[in-house]
Order: sequence, then structure tokens, then C-alpha cells
Amino acid sequence: MKETPILYSAPMVRARAEGRKTQTRRIVTPKHFTAHGGAAWERDAKDLGRIALRPEGWRCYLSAWPGVSIGTLRCPFGHVFDRLWTRETWAAPHAFDHMKPSEIPPGTRIHYRADEPGPSGLLWRPSIFLPRWASRGLDEITDVRVQRLHEITLADARAEAPPACDTAAFHGDYLDSFRMLWDAINLDRAPWSSNPWVWAITFRRLNP
Repeated sequence: MKETPILYSAPMVRARAEGRKTQTRRIVTPKHFTAHGGAAWERDAKDLGRIALRPEGWRCYLSAWPGVSIGTLRCPFGHVFDRLWTRETWAAPHAFDHMKPSEIPPGTRIHYRADEPGPSGLLWRPSIFLPRWASRGLDEITDVRVQRLHEITLADARAEAPPACDTAAFHGDYLDSFRMLWDAINLDRAPWSSNPWVWAITFRRLNP
């Protein structure tokens, strides 16, 4: 069993804590795949356009031409029974503003953007820098699939807890809302229209 950090926006942190978010989708990139023979290789994201992916559970096989596998790509977030710990936007008290995240001692009171409104004037720090000890969310992976983004079902989209469906002004469905959410996050890298390969991860909460 391993633990891997995963980044969530404030709305997704709240949706997870409320039990509405039980899935997440992340873009498949061909970095760090293991070639046959055991060697590790790195490839640019653009190479996915020239390499065929054959999904199989929590991994997929890469082929340079039909029927010939050149390597295996495993989900970087883990597989069933592995754990994900939440990283979210955060802040420490002003006395620690001059410190790097790694210098803030464990046990320091942490404020979280998802809990706003909080104290005014806080120095909000990006989620990527949240220390492991300050994470308040831990989940267990129950399923990992490799699929095209457009394969998402209405039930899957609901499990992603897209925030637009929480507003009275939204008149679409969960799929419409998820498409909006996806492009808001990934428009520059892999827009909905490009139908990228994604890791579809299902999880269950181990703590709030």
C-alpha cells in the first residue's frame, strides 16, 4: 500500500467531505512508463498521438504499431487499496509568513481555503505545497480504469460532483456540468473536445 498526494480545488474539497465526490479523472501522460526489459523511459505528452493505448485495469500497454507492445504505463496515483491524501489551498498564521512550507512545524494551526470565510489577510499558499501532516483528507482507491474522457457516464459525472449542479441557475445535467468543470481546469492541456485518455479513479473516504 502506498500513499500519493492529489490536488483538489476548494469546491472539490467540500464535495469530497460531504460524500458527494467519489471519483476523479486525471489525464494520462506517457511519462515514466516501463519498457519491456525493465528500463524506465520518459516520453512527451505529444507522443500519445502516435502510440496506441490498450487499457487493462489500473495499467495500460503502449504499442508503437498494432499488436506489438513496447511498454506498460501504470496509474501514478496507485491502484486498489492504495491511498490518496488531499492537498488543498492553505495558510498558516501570520507568524509563519516568512517561512517556507517545509519549515512550518507539525501541529501548527492551519487554515483551509475551502472553509472560507476565514481570518482576513492570510497568506494563502498553493495546494502543491501543503505538507503531509497538514492534510485532512485521506481516501482509499477502490477502482482504477483507463478510458477515453467521453466514456464517462451520467452516474460517473455525478460522482465527480461538478459544482455547477449545485447552483439554481444551472439548467443542464451532470454531464454538462462536468464538461464545464473539465475545460475550466484542462482547457490548455487537453480540452473536452480532444477526448483524451484519462485515469478514472473511484475512492472511498477514510476520514472527513
